[in-house]
Amino acid sequence: GKRITLGPTTIIKLQRAREWAKDVLADYRATGKDPMEIRKAERAYTLRAYIEERYGPWAESHLKSPDKWLHAIGRYLPDLGDKKLPDITPWLLEKHRSARLKAGVSAATANRNLTALKAALQKAVEWGILKVNPLAGVKRMREDANAVIRYLSADEERRLREALAIGFRRPLPNA
Repeated sequence: GKRITLGPTTIIKLQRAREWAKDVLADYRATGKDPMEIRKAERAYTLRAYIEERYGPWAESHLKSPDKWLHAIGRYLPDLGDKKLPDITPWLLEKHRSARLKAGVSAATANRNLTALKAALQKAVEWGILKVNPLAGVKRMREDANAVIRYLSADEERRLREALAIGFRRPLPNA
């Protein structure tokens, strides 16, 4: 019940087109997979191509600070850049995130990078490139609410007190 274009009639002869059509039909009967879905998967963007060709130009014109977003997404390109968008899974992301945490990246940084990647993939869903965001269910990591408390050194405290004393001696500007 569907049509498949095999190629232009000026290049493909009728007999060859019939043979290809029989092959496509035989593959469909054997596997049950829609040939058009297979073609779509073959032509799917890789993460790198999607970022460079579609999301990057859009981000440049629509986001307030596109460099930060694209830099955060760029952290995934060494590991996931050659993966096709539908092939990116939560498992691959968790594997990448674990490696980065072992390398010393903080949970907050990993969360910012994840947010940027999820936003980019959500745009792909809005644009019809993906059916669903494969990372929609991935949760952010817990960040330590009790971060290390740092106290001022004696020199820092002295400079702060001097700055405050100078500030109080100045007259207030007229409103």
